[in-house]
Amino acid sequence: LHATVDLDAYVAAHLIAQSAIDLVMWQASIENATPTLAKLISLVVRDKARMIAVGWTQMRERIPQRDDVGLRLIARTVSDVWHTEELKGRQVPVFLGSGEDRDRLLAAHELAATAGLGGVVGDDQRRVAQDAISDVAARFHQLGVEIDVHR
Repeated sequence: LHATVDLDAYVAAHLIAQSAIDLVMWQASIENATPTLAKLISLVVRDKARMIAVGWTQMRERIPQRDDVGLRLIARTVSDVWHTEELKGRQVPVFLGSGEDRDRLLAAHELAATAGLGGVVGDDQRRVAQDAISDVAARFHQLGVEIDVHR
């Protein structure tokens, strides 16, 4: 965070939008984890959910105070993070372009899932990430912020 960065936009994009994808990936990995590892992952999930809840609390309090320019800044910042980072494979390898890196990362997730280490496999990655994006966009819509999900 830099002093010139709008705090509300930062919280919306990073504490909520990016963390929501991270959260659902962790949640989805539980079904491919041993019982002991699933317990540990559930602690990570609990803490991530709590962190995201703090972000939503800030948004509910701050968004009504923002003018149209501020609301568009929040929307653009969230959309930028999704389209320049998350949908480019930052946390979800299935979104990477074709190539060796993508293939290796997808294979690693498959191996982790098979071994009970909690990986999320192939199209499940896409589904859970896109569901998180849709859920976050819907919640922002309820607060009066329209996020461009399909640019």
